[in-house]
Amino acid sequence: MPRTLHGALTEAAEREGTSLNQFITGTLASAIGWSGDGKARAPRQSTQSGPSRTLVVVLIANAVAVGLAALGAIGILLLAWLG
Repeated sequence: MPRTLHGALTEAAEREGTSLNQFITGTLASAIGWSGDGKARAPRQSTQSGPSRTLVVVLIANAVAVGLAALGAIGILLLAWLG
């Protein structure tokens, strides 16, 4: 385990007021939905319900740029065909 990761985990365990071993075990168990009774549950779903606003803005800007490039290409083709 990288020392920096070990240090970060140690700090997180201290904030939780638990041992490093308990913190790592609990974190791993919750990541796979393990309850201790031998049965795994579905992993927790992300609380984010959809794409971030930034992603939506970037995708729209990309679509606009592609559209403008397509219009420019069509214009150049028309000029070459007619001229």
